[in-house]
Amino acid sequence: MLLIADVFLYYLMSSKINSYINTITNQNYHLDTITDQNSYKNISIPEIYSLVNASRIIQPLWSCNRFKNRTEKKAKLVFLHVYKTAGSSIRALLREYSKRCHTSTAIVTHCTYLTSQSLVGGGSWMNSLVLNSSNYNTINSSCILKDTVDRHSHFSKPINSTVNSSYILDHVDILGGHFPLLGVLATNNNLRYFTFFRNSVDKFVSGNIFSSHKKKLKITKDSIVNQIKNEVNNEIRQGSYFLDTANYLLTPFQKNLELDISAKAELIMKNLISYGILIGMVDRMSESLELLHHIIDNSNKVNRLFFQYGMRRKSRRHRQRNTSRSVSTLSVIQELKKDEKFYEKFLKYVKYDQMVNDFAREIHFLQYQAFLKI
Repeated sequence: MLLIADVFLYYLMSSKINSYINTITNQNYHLDTITDQNSYKNISIPEIYSLVNASRIIQPLWSCNRFKNRTEKKAKLVFLHVYKTAGSSIRALLREYSKRCHTSTAIVTHCTYLTSQSLVGGGSWMNSLVLNSSNYNTINSSCILKDTVDRHSHFSKPINSTVNSSYILDHVDILGGHFPLLGVLATNNNLRYFTFFRNSVDKFVSGNIFSSHKKKLKITKDSIVNQIKNEVNNEIRQGSYFLDTANYLLTPFQKNLELDISAKAELIMKNLISYGILIGMVDRMSESLELLHHIIDNSNKVNRLFFQYGMRRKSRRHRQRNTSRSVSTLSVIQELKKDEKFYEKFLKYVKYDQMVNDFAREIHFLQYQAFLKI
């Protein structure tokens, strides 16, 4: 059982999250314009916007053009790939979409700690060495342009190529990858953000399995369970909580603010509202792809592509592809639950990330409700 304080906190926030607000909030501002850190103190859970505002967020950006119309789009789609939230599949879908529809796509990696200065300075996008406390090393601290599809439908995979704002603004229609909200770029440019959320326990466990495979470790279910228990216990002893959404859903400027974990979580939720982010849910893949399909292919030129990646046909249920590894996320979670005392601590460790996830789910429901009314 959760601690009484935690239950009260969850109940308080859920009561706010679960009430849809009918008042239209037409605030056209971005939090990067606030320079006083005191403005971020005691941030409350933001009100979810109205159905009318949700319908504005899901307005189509453009439709697929199968003819070779290579002109720049008036708006850009920006896919924020939160770690272990079906991002690799979405990136593959966007690449294939670009090839068929003559839009340009750029995938950027090693850019989680992007600095505000490099966004506006004209040079290459760079990572902050202060914020980067992870174990992976970026090449010369630069963000990496992993691959591109140009408006001629040509795919290319540059070797250790860097990226800058001028290139993105002038040549890219769809930008995706591991990087945070672009903050200052959103002020003067029409960017539509899209991201996926996933249950925090599932995401944490899946990330541990993936990381072990990437390190080419010989793994078993027991080894993953022990690894997770050690990591969670160590983090809790240090007073730390899991909130990996902060890597992607805070702007570079916001990451430099000295905020406690609850303020970060609340600021992320406020960003979901103020940046008008389109929300996908991993466990509601078909609905999520329907939203994405609507904003970039509402004329149904490449709907078969979306069916291939999980959008359900009206006549039958789409069969999900099995991408399980030798040790599955579900089997590890089931094993962790056997230790009730630990699992209680585990839920406490991920509670802030799950709080954001629950808030995002309510936004997703509202956006999908607006879509169904079209």
